[in-house]
Amino acid sequence: MWDKSEHVSQWPSYDLPEKDTKRTLALWNEQHNCVVIYETGEVIFYLDNEQFIHEITERHLYIFAYRLIDKHYFAPLEELLHDRRTKAYCSRTGHVVGVYCKSKYSAWIIDSAVWDDRILPPDKRFLETIAEVYRVNGGRYAATPGSLGERQIRSFLPKGTRFNRPTQALRRILLTNKVGGRADTKVEKAHFGVLYEQDLNSAYPAMSMETINPAERPTRFGNRIDTADSSTLDSFYSYYARCVISIPLKVQQKFGPLPYRQEDGRLSYPTEPGTVFEGWFWKEEVQRARDAGYLVDVDKGYGWYTSSDWLKEWALHMYKLRSETEGDVKDIIKKETVAALGRFGISPETLTLVKEEDYQEGDIPVPIADARAWESSISGYYIHVTPDPDSNHLTHIYFYILMKARCALYDRILEEELASVSVVASNYDSYYTVSPTALTTRRGLDIGEWKQRAIRKAYISAPRSISGIREGIPIDKRPGVKRQGRKMPT
Repeated sequence: MWDKSEHVSQWPSYDLPEKDTKRTLALWNEQHNCVVIYETGEVIFYLDNEQFIHEITERHLYIFAYRLIDKHYFAPLEELLHDRRTKAYCSRTGHVVGVYCKSKYSAWIIDSAVWDDRILPPDKRFLETIAEVYRVNGGRYAATPGSLGERQIRSFLPKGTRFNRPTQALRRILLTNKVGGRADTKVEKAHFGVLYEQDLNSAYPAMSMETINPAERPTRFGNRIDTADSSTLDSFYSYYARCVISIPLKVQQKFGPLPYRQEDGRLSYPTEPGTVFEGWFWKEEVQRARDAGYLVDVDKGYGWYTSSDWLKEWALHMYKLRSETEGDVKDIIKKETVAALGRFGISPETLTLVKEEDYQEGDIPVPIADARAWESSISGYYIHVTPDPDSNHLTHIYFYILMKARCALYDRILEEELASVSVVASNYDSYYTVSPTALTTRRGLDIGEWKQRAIRKAYISAPRSISGIREGIPIDKRPGVKRQGRKMPT
């Protein structure tokens, strides 16, 4: 039940200033243990924490470094972690995103891989790219693409805008039953002379242009007061509900409409007649399941009566920026846009890096995943997880956008199959056919439209794994494998 006494934090927690504090960009030089500010030619050596933190914060520096957790590339990390004015933020995989330094002013030491995943130390050209990214973003600064994109979202909202985060109960349900992008693989270990990739332009921003209304407090249904019958459910623009699903024996489906997490953790889309399963689904998914002939019993959930286009102006603006830029800047704008939406779905916790001597029970050891053969893979660092149940992330908005993208992909696949074009795989914002698309609607280069590209010498090796030659360039899509570490199959 709703707990009216529960404090609910709001997003955003404050209004943006009229103008961001200008950040001076610099590089860390691991050979000389110093910071190089290319704009002025100034060099700041690391002598001790007191001197170093004072100098970099007074200058409002953004310092880009390579492999922050590796002492060969960033020697001061261990000493900096001794200082109460610094905090190293990381991911659950042990990647150090950046070190935040706060004195009278602030500075960031940022791992360049956050912005550019090439396995190369940042150089002057890298700084020029980042400077251009900040410029085309209207002079806004942030340490990561996601936080920069979030600042852009906020810049399109009226001052004073505040949205309540979901209650802890709803957030817990969303995170426990979380589903990401849709991926289907109907064939594996298969070669094709050519496959046709149908790709949805700027899929997640396109799906964000209309969401459930973040200003609306959801209505809980399915308890003794509110029922879950059609008179209640039909009045909602959307809802998120616990459902029991059964697939009648007469129903034949190649692609299932509903995601289901199996006991081994794998995600599937059940189609087997006679299957019965349960889970939490959105109204849009329930409608598609019923259209497919599935029987859906809605038990309880949360509903929203209204929708909102609060992200539309931002999404169109970011797509315009992307179309007006090129090269590395264009790639970062794309990353910034998607990561901004991803920030809504961040788990309610803070991850910081601590030294072995500061280890607390429950801390997670950090290996050096890419250690060389002659180096130890033991880093001596740990990830400290601090729960943040009151974090103001709009978790429900994030998962609603992901659901809309899954539905858009499913709908397009069904259209293609209905037109007698065989779909053999899908991957989040794209699907693959053995012959050219038969569809003529919603095709083009605009946001939310579909474009077709041919992949020659295509090979599907596993779910979400496809290689071949697209527009003369070898591609090798494999989840969890760094781009530089991938090899074409022989």
